[in-house]
Amino acid sequence: MNYFVATCFAAILSASAYAEVNQFSYFSLSAAQQTYDDVHFATPEQQQQLDPAKFNQNDSGTGFRVAAGFQFNEYLALELGFISPAKADFSIYTEATDTEKRETLVGGDLKAFGADSRLILSYPFNNDWYARAQLGLVWQRATLQQLSTIVPYTMQETKTTDTSTLLAAGVGYSINRNLSLAADVEHGELMDFDQQSYRLSLLFRFN
Repeated sequence: MNYFVATCFAAILSASAYAEVNQFSYFSLSAAQQTYDDVHFATPEQQQQLDPAKFNQNDSGTGFRVAAGFQFNEYLALELGFISPAKADFSIYTEATDTEKRETLVGGDLKAFGADSRLILSYPFNNDWYARAQLGLVWQRATLQQLSTIVPYTMQETKTTDTSTLLAAGVGYSINRNLSLAADVEHGELMDFDQQSYRLSLLFRFN
């Protein structure tokens, strides 16, 4: 799949090499609400053995991206970005019966950083609104901490460096000649966990 995406990148960029209409560079800042599927910090058996302690898991958060892009023509752009995905985490805690105060016994997380390249296809509805679709290659360095034993509490840490593909679709609005706002729904992966993102981006045109 990654080879296929890379081939698509090369073919589309070669086809647009001679397009000179509507060419410009731009800068993008974005934030995304991201959710992970099927992250297992502890097995169901381990969670059952925790009593009287309790287990809490958070599978969503806010991720960020900074990118530089080049618009080849009215329909095609290429972006290179640095990404800081949302962090998923868990904690094991005890709670006093007479108060709401919690004491955290142990915790861990899934976190990453990385870079990506994206082909962005746009179709203008009018001078202000346009639809967009994205095809991306993503490189990420990730760390996953999982519960290993309960007595005593010990953690197992896994580190990976992976590449994956990303698909996205959304709409954009041109506020003025130099500033645009875009909203996209994205589907990707982190350490084989499905990642769903709802991203809002500001794009600043250089020229």
